[in-house]
Amino acid sequence: MSHSTRPSLATTLLPTLGLICIFSAVATIEGFVLIGASWSSGSVNYRVNPNFPPGPAGTTAQQIEALRCSADAWRQQGQANINLNYLGTSGVTAVANDGVTVAFYTPTNSGDAAIATTFFTFAGSNLLSFDMVFYQANSFGPITWNGVGDPGFNQTDLISVATHEFGHAIGIDHTPVQNATMFFSYADGTAFVRTLVADDINATQALYGFNGSINNEPQINDVDPPDGPTTGGNTVTITGENFTWEADTTLRINGVVLGSSQWNLENCSTLVIQNMPSNPAGPVSFQIDNELGSVTLNNAYTYGGLPPTILNVSPESGPIAGGNQVSIIGTNLAAGAAVAFGAQLATNVTQISSNELLVTVPGVASAGPVNVSVSQAAGSDVLNDGYLYTTNIVRLEGGNASIGSTGFVSRALATTDVEVSGFSLAVAYDGTFLDLLDLTLTGTASAAAEFFQQGENDSGGAANSYWTCGVVMSFDNSLTIPPSNEAPVIAATYAIEPFAPQGGFSVLDLLDGAGSPPTDNIFSPPSGVSISPLLIDGLITFVVGGFIRGDANGDATVDVADAVSILGFLFSQGPGPCADALDANDDGAVDIADAVYVLGYLFSQGTPP
Repeated sequence: MSHSTRPSLATTLLPTLGLICIFSAVATIEGFVLIGASWSSGSVNYRVNPNFPPGPAGTTAQQIEALRCSADAWRQQGQANINLNYLGTSGVTAVANDGVTVAFYTPTNSGDAAIATTFFTFAGSNLLSFDMVFYQANSFGPITWNGVGDPGFNQTDLISVATHEFGHAIGIDHTPVQNATMFFSYADGTAFVRTLVADDINATQALYGFNGSINNEPQINDVDPPDGPTTGGNTVTITGENFTWEADTTLRINGVVLGSSQWNLENCSTLVIQNMPSNPAGPVSFQIDNELGSVTLNNAYTYGGLPPTILNVSPESGPIAGGNQVSIIGTNLAAGAAVAFGAQLATNVTQISSNELLVTVPGVASAGPVNVSVSQAAGSDVLNDGYLYTTNIVRLEGGNASIGSTGFVSRALATTDVEVSGFSLAVAYDGTFLDLLDLTLTGTASAAAEFFQQGENDSGGAANSYWTCGVVMSFDNSLTIPPSNEAPVIAATYAIEPFAPQGGFSVLDLLDGAGSPPTDNIFSPPSGVSISPLLIDGLITFVVGGFIRGDANGDATVDVADAVSILGFLFSQGPGPCADALDANDDGAVDIADAVYVLGYLFSQGTPP
């Protein structure tokens, strides 16, 4: 291979303070040439100023990696007892006899044919520091540095030139061997200089000795991600050691060569597959061959992902109507997985991570536990009795509450598939911002109860404020609450402290064991066998400016759900969260006209509330 004489690679010795001698180049019978000075410790600390212009030279991180690859070649490919230790970045931009060993770019012209120069300080035969300079231009014109992948036509390969310069940095001069890294000139558009030949290896081992424990062949250390879809098309990064240059590299997946248009070799440690081919589900091997050798990593990547594992479902129960969201927690959970609750498929399956899927629970005909399964290309898993469907639920109403207001109402809504002759509830809340004003059965399905006992602690602060209640509809079971869907059974009225934080919130927490004595959340049917219902907490959000007229359900928006809420309030005779919000037409009364008003506004271009 002929080399252009246009760019040359230079080395210059600078005496340290008090020393004036200059070493003559020392030729050897092997062909390589030594400078006559070396690192006595066999260890070189250096820094990098990644200040090359953006573009072909790559990002800051890519420039650093290119220079580190160049330095590492002398230990790894040379199998020599020399360590070039990267210590981080530096702001140095000029050659100085300051003991700081650094490689940097300079926006100047070398003044001759040189494209890079390494300057030394030394004492006797001991090298002390170096400054490695990469020029913007030389006597032949501008230099276009390429730092990622193989260089293009008329581009100068940063890794190749830096490998040559680091050879100088450890004590090797120019060689007459034309295919060697340490030959005096470089041809634009080539990358073979990255790879040491026998002459370069002999030189570094002559200086620092042979170390056969160092791996001088390609090595795969990591594959990220380790799995992907059978359809392919995704990006996979292979990291390792002793990668050389693209034109000399062959990549195989399960023994089949992958076309070079589908991957690129960024540097000596990074190969990026930008377009994985399709493949049947299962593990495959990666094989990399280059002029340094060959490496095969079996089971390097799994098409279709790894088999999933389900650990739990959160929350682990919900209504038979479904429609609620739950998280499937586990491992190796893939995008596109099918999730089933019993025989019914969940909808809106979304991969949050490989450890979590968020799904919408399907409805079923009857209550009871069901198995939860996840199926994907790599396999499936089942969590027996992983989810409980129930028709016995207590939900606390929440919504927006005006800071400083004194009339926020939250009802406990009961859903049951049995008659209820009595119940107990226990609710914890943040007494810092909420004051309990009233607990009442008036206007609820429990209004005719023969026994109602309440307990409360409204001064317990954030941790210990609570209210409890016990209700018995009749002592002879002649009066019950019939099976129902979200029937209000008790209403709590709260005042919101004027210092409550805007946008803050307080959870109304249905908490078993709250109160003194401790009270649990229980439904009691006429049979006397207690039922523990599903508990759904409420959330009060603190807002400024009071209510939104027409916002009957307190969610800070006016939509069709508010018309439904107004009708529900009218025909269930229960209190709403805010009477003024229910009064959409502002006529001082809550009636069917308010629902009509909201619907007219939403769908007939009516006047906004």
